[in-house]
Amino acid sequence: MSVIRRAQEGNFTIMPNATIRDPRLSIDALGLLLRLVSLPPNWEVHPEKVQEESKIGDSRWRRISKELIDAGYLTRSKERQENGQWDWVFTVYQESQVPLSPKIQQVDSTRGLSTDGSSTLGTTAHGAATRGKSTDIM
Repeated sequence: MSVIRRAQEGNFTIMPNATIRDPRLSIDALGLLLRLVSLPPNWEVHPEKVQEESKIGDSRWRRISKELIDAGYLTRSKERQENGQWDWVFTVYQESQVPLSPKIQQVDSTRGLSTDGSSTLGTTAHGAATRGKSTDIM
């Protein structure tokens, strides 16, 4: 399988490979995290709005947001608003604020995955690519 990439010229989001490959994240959590990270920096996370735009229900939002909180990509704190009422404030992080436990890192490395993007031996698994460009993943 080849991965075909196009040159990026404008409105796009860059995400660290360590985040994309974080074994603590389900594909649902990763997808929602990508959507949230792609929003403008001053965008406020309101669960109802996220649910509507992402086409997910309340129970799915709770499951995914808990997963993101547990993995350190989302925080939730209560803050008093100007009108005196308390409200939940969410903060989204592109990189986890909670390091992987040594046990998870060990499991990840035993599957042959690099957590820092480098190869473990300094070479490709099967030698040089025989098809495509040098930037294609084979």
